[in-house]
Amino acid sequence: MKALRKKNKSKANVGLAFWTAVILPFCASALAGCTRAASVETFDLNSYLTRQEGVQMYAGETKRSLEQEAEGGNIEAIAKLGVYSLLGYGGSADPTLANKYLTKAALAGNKRAELCLGVIYWQKMKGKPKEDTEAVKNRLQAYKLLLEASKGIGQDAETARELALSMEKDLPHDKEEAIKRLEGLELIPADPEKIESQTEPNSPQAKPGESSEATK
Repeated sequence: MKALRKKNKSKANVGLAFWTAVILPFCASALAGCTRAASVETFDLNSYLTRQEGVQMYAGETKRSLEQEAEGGNIEAIAKLGVYSLLGYGGSADPTLANKYLTKAALAGNKRAELCLGVIYWQKMKGKPKEDTEAVKNRLQAYKLLLEASKGIGQDAETARELALSMEKDLPHDKEEAIKRLEGLELIPADPEKIESQTEPNSPQAKPGESSEATK
C-alpha cells in the first residue's frame, strides 16, 4: 500500500512539474498575445488576412464566383476580391488590382477594405520624414480610413481601433489642425499609378482629342 501511494505521489509530482514548466507558460504567452495592442509599424496585413480567410482549398472556384457577384455590384464580393488579389488566392498576387477592388469597396463603406487601405497607405510612408507634406497627407488619410473601419463590429473593428491609436504619436502635434485636415481630405487620395479607373469596361469613352460636345 505504501509503495502504491508513493507511486501515485510520484505521478502527481510529474504532472505538476509538467503543468508548471509547460502548460502555464504556454497559457501566459497566449494571453499576452491576445492582450498585446497591435502597432501599425509591425502589423503584418497579409498574415492577418490569411488568418481571417483561413485555408482556401478551392480558391480558384471561389474567386470566379466572387467575380460574378462583383459584376452585379456586390460590395462584399468586391472587397473579398481585393483581399484575394492581395494574398494571391486563386491566382498570382496583384497589388494594383487589389488596390482597385479595395478602393471601390472602401468608397462604398466596406470596413475590411478601409482597414486594408489604411494599413497600406500608412506603411507606404515608412521612412518618410514626419514633416514631409505628402507623407503627412497619406498618414492622415490612413488614420481616417482606420477610424472609419473602427466603426464596424468584430475583429476588424477592434484591430482598426488599435492601429489608429498606435498612429497618433506620428500625426501632427496640433490635433485641432489635424482634425481640420481630416475633414477636408478626400476618402481616397488620387494615385493613378496604383488605382485603375473604375469606369465600366463597356461604357462609352471619349477618344483622345475629342471634346465633350463631340461625344454627345
